[in-house]
This record gives sequence, C-alpha cells and structure tokens, in this order.
Amino acid sequence: MQVYDACVEALTGAGLIVIPNCHMLNPGWCCSENDGNGLWFNDRWPAAKFFAAWQDIAARYQENPLAAGMDIMNEPRRARVGWRVRTPTWGTGDKTDVAAMYTAPASADRPSRAWVAPPRPAAPSARAARTRP
Repeated sequence: MQVYDACVEALTGAGLIVIPNCHMLNPGWCCSENDGNGLWFNDRWPAAKFFAAWQDIAARYQENPLAAGMDIMNEPRRARVGWRVRTPTWGTGDKTDVAAMYTAPASADRPSRAWVAPPRPAAPSARAARTRP
C-alpha cells in the first residue's frame, strides 16, 4: 500500500484525477471463466472481505478530492466459484447482482465521489443501464 499511496499522491499532486480500480482478485493473467476473478467474491475472497477492503481504500483517500471515483469491479464476468459457474446479473437482488454490489459501499462514502459501475453484464453498451440503473 505504500507504493500505491505514493502513486496516488504523486498523480493527484500533479492535478490528475485517480480512480482506484479492481480488475482481479487473485494474481495472474485475466480473463477466463476458470480464473476465479470474474466476480467480487471467489473461494479465496469472500464478499465481506472484498467490501471491507474497498471501505478501507475509500477511507484512505477520503480527504483527497482528486481521488474522485471508485471502480470496485471492472468488467464483471462469469466465474467459477467453488464447483459452480456463476453469471453476474443486474437488478435481481441475488448474490451475483452487480447493481446491489455497488449500493452498500457507495452509500457509506462521501457524496461527491463517483462509484463507477459497469454496464449490465453481457450488454453491448451502457444504454441498457438506463432502464435498470
């Protein structure tokens, strides 16, 4: 985190906006259904641990106005969790609901920070999100 902090400080010190982002939970190369990185939880990262980590990051940069957004799960996709392949959903309220996943951490953060949500899974564009924000 010291290196990451130094990067955020240097970038925002130069006037650039920073949006922390999560592409993968486990180290390795992205992206396959079998890499376990398509959702915000997997066998090694329970959802509660993931949300706690993002709450820590949001709190860490709370006072930095140029840490202007949080992209907590970039490009969610199908992933094998345990022995089951799970598909991200949008607006369903179930365990793989991307919209619901953003609600808790975003509501606990400062109102001026954007929480970047991806378009609906398998949607060809973000236009589909207009009907189910």
